[in-house]
Amino acid sequence: KGVMGKDHIQEQVMQDLVSWRQTLKAGLEALSQGKTQEIGKLVESADLIRLRLDKTLPLVRRAAMVKDYKGIMLDIKEMQDTLINELNRSSHLVKQKLDTLAKNRSLMQGYRKSRKVYPRFLSKLT
Repeated sequence: KGVMGKDHIQEQVMQDLVSWRQTLKAGLEALSQGKTQEIGKLVESADLIRLRLDKTLPLVRRAAMVKDYKGIMLDIKEMQDTLINELNRSSHLVKQKLDTLAKNRSLMQGYRKSRKVYPRFLSKLT
C-alpha cells in the first residue's frame, strides 16, 4: 500500500531535477550567445521547478534514490553558481532575476553547509 505513490514521487523528483538541469543549461547557452531576454524566462521556469521540488524532495527518503539524485544536484548547483556569477558580471540584467536564482541556489547549498533545508534527505548526501 502506498508504494505506487512513492514510486511516482521518485519519478517526479528525477524528472524535475533533469528538467531543472536542462533549463539551467539552456540559460548558460543563452547567456553565452548574449540572448539576455531568454534568460529571464528560463530563470522563471527553473523557479517553478524548484517550488515543486520544495514539496517533493523531502518525501524521498530511500538512500539508493538519493545517490541517483546526487550527481544531478551537484550539476545543478554548479550550473547555478556559474549562471549567478555570469549574471552578476552583466549588470544590465534585471536584479530580480538574480534574487530568484539566489533563492534557488540556497536550496542546493543546504546540503553542503547547513542542514536546515531537508535534514533527513540531506544527511544521506554527505
